[in-house]
Amino acid sequence: MFSLICLASNMQAQDHTLMGGSGRFGFFVSPMIESGPIAGERSNLPGAGLAFIIGNGFLGAYTSVGVDLNPIIDGFEPDRIDMAQVGLWLGYSPGQNSLIHPVFDIKAGWGAIDFDYRDFEDPFLNDFFDINDFDEVDNVAIIHPSAGLELNLTCFMRINFNAGYRWTEGVNQPSVGDSDFTGWTYTAGLKLGFFGRSYNHRNRHSHWW
Repeated sequence: MFSLICLASNMQAQDHTLMGGSGRFGFFVSPMIESGPIAGERSNLPGAGLAFIIGNGFLGAYTSVGVDLNPIIDGFEPDRIDMAQVGLWLGYSPGQNSLIHPVFDIKAGWGAIDFDYRDFEDPFLNDFFDINDFDEVDNVAIIHPSAGLELNLTCFMRINFNAGYRWTEGVNQPSVGDSDFTGWTYTAGLKLGFFGRSYNHRNRHSHWW
């Protein structure tokens, strides 16, 4: 069925895929999951992106959210951490007509990290305030370049696996800092959309790559 849909587009310059041919139309959505350092341990942040294809490159936006993450910290520590980020997504993917091809991207944006301190007890403060649960939120800047490989599954579906490095700036807590959210990452993503097309105009073929 997927092959019939791809062949129905009647495109002459097509991508090699596992289940037929595909071209580029200009945009895609991408659910993804990122594994990276979160305060002492590796945690997964699910997210999604939307991008428009421009030649071999793409430009769009992304977001990711992780909730109730369990940190590994000694001393005065948060019991739970929530992290959300949003920003611009810029990428370059040469050779998209090949079954497997490289992909390079960079995410740059802003985030908020919520540190949830539960069952906090201070004999002096609790004489005046009932402080058993409070949150601290740090606003951070994030830059995240990565590189990997992408596989064309069908004319409208691709998967990719990337390795990258995430820089985080703006964490200011007693027990954690920027380095606890900075480090190597691994991302798996699925791209769904229209990845290009070729057309015949006055006996000349034009391709968007």
